[in-house]
Amino acid sequence: MQMHFYKNNESIKKISITNYDDLHYNITDDDVNMEIVLKPEVIITRENKEYYFKLDITNNTCIYKLKEYNLTYDIEILSKNYLENDQEIIIEYQLNTDQDQNKIIIKKEDTNEGTN
Repeated sequence: MQMHFYKNNESIKKISITNYDDLHYNITDDDVNMEIVLKPEVIITRENKEYYFKLDITNNTCIYKLKEYNLTYDIEILSKNYLENDQEIIIEYQLNTDQDQNKIIIKKEDTNEGTN
C-alpha cells in the first residue's frame, strides 16, 4: 500500500505503508510518527520529540503543540475534504498557517486478480 503526499498538486513524497487495517494507518518517516484514523472520525496526527500535531477533519479542529515549551496553538482550517472509493482515500486540507493546499492519497491494494 502506498501513501502519496502533495502540496498544491505537486508530489513531495511517497511512502510505503506496512502497518494498517481498513480504518487505521501508522507511518514512521524519519523521526516523525504519523497516524491516520478514518472512523469514527477522520483524524491525522503527527508527532516527534519536538511537537504534536492533530488535525480532526470531521470536527474541524487542528492543534499544534510545542512539547518543550508546553505551548498549544489552535490552527484554523481554511478548507478540508475527504473522499473514499474502491481504489483510494483522498484527504485534502489547507490551514491558515500554510499557503499550500495539502493532499494525502492512500492507494488501496488491488485484491482482484486480473484487473488493473
